[in-house]
Amino acid sequence: MTKCRRRSRSCSSVSARTARCSPGVSQDEPRAYRKAFRELQESYYDLPRYKGYTADEATNIDALWVEVRNRARSADRGDMLRSLRKLERNGALEGVDETVLKGVRRRVYGSLRQLRDREKFAKQHPAVQIVIGRGTLTPDDVAALETFLAAQELEAA
Repeated sequence: MTKCRRRSRSCSSVSARTARCSPGVSQDEPRAYRKAFRELQESYYDLPRYKGYTADEATNIDALWVEVRNRARSADRGDMLRSLRKLERNGALEGVDETVLKGVRRRVYGSLRQLRDREKFAKQHPAVQIVIGRGTLTPDDVAALETFLAAQELEAA
């Protein structure tokens, strides 16, 4: 762990933000980190989350579900469905795809099945935990990330 001069807090030298202010890190490394993180993030979020829905539809389902949940009195099924009907009646859902509405209803009922593709991908690529904001890197994870970066540099050359 190094001390970041910009925010004066401890942070890992693996992140692109900290790599700039860590001593002994060249100017090219932050770009490589950012590029690798961007590629990992895109790969992770391109995987579908729900069975029968694309990744974009799943993102829209989650966003609409949050909106419905925020407007509902409680997380009970009846209150959630009532909130969804109110949004439909008020015209707030115009332009929303019917498959997304169906997905939200299925999520409220508890019948929307999640795929495990993202979990499998995260286990294969430990750096994803940092990219999606769920953890810290162990020394083994740092070594795996450095191997990944080296492979990316070889592909780019």
